[in-house]
Amino acid sequence: MLIVGAIADLILLLRIVGLKLHRLYVFITLDAVLGLLFDSTGWWLGWDSREYARVYFYSRFLYAAVVQAVAWDVFEEISLRSAKVRRIAALRLRAGLISTALLAVFLLFMLNADSTEGQDGLYFIGTLLWASSCVTSLLFIIKIYRTLQTDRFAIPHNTTVWTRFYQLSFGCFLVNCCLLLSGLNLNSTVSGALDIVFIGFQLALVSWCVVRLRAVSQNGPATVGNEGS
Repeated sequence: MLIVGAIADLILLLRIVGLKLHRLYVFITLDAVLGLLFDSTGWWLGWDSREYARVYFYSRFLYAAVVQAVAWDVFEEISLRSAKVRRIAALRLRAGLISTALLAVFLLFMLNADSTEGQDGLYFIGTLLWASSCVTSLLFIIKIYRTLQTDRFAIPHNTTVWTRFYQLSFGCFLVNCCLLLSGLNLNSTVSGALDIVFIGFQLALVSWCVVRLRAVSQNGPATVGNEGS
């Protein structure tokens, strides 16, 4: 099942490159590359190995920054027309990023004060930063998309696809973060079942995205139109 998820990430990346969307959506392409990279790392090291666990948790520090850039990139196809809206909403995104950074500094200070926390403390901080970044990014996407709909903007097809894709992705990430931060000691059966649910959901979401994405023409965005809320 995990291998199937890695293959789905590869197909998404190939779809983005095949449609030449990587030229427009730089950070979304980066997100796809990182997803494939860490999937391949898990395949190589072993999904249940301690080495991959370290890679996974330390990568949360990277994703805390990447998801913010991805949220901004979602509306790149209408960057000129939505520039004012994005600037206003970006204030919230930056405020969330600054507060997250301050929280990280405080937690790192507390971690240094109590050296007994060690590696587990860093894992906790990385996951918390990732969760905080997902929240601010999700709110950013929702705010801009609703504003564009209210102002009756002609929203490009791909913008709608990316909006729905990352709303659901970030929501899934937050559920995952909550489970990690809660410290619940789940038995292997429940943990395995949750893994299957998460991977199945992500597989279905990626498959839907691959089918729905369209190339952007030289003269304008792909199939401009407000496709509903």
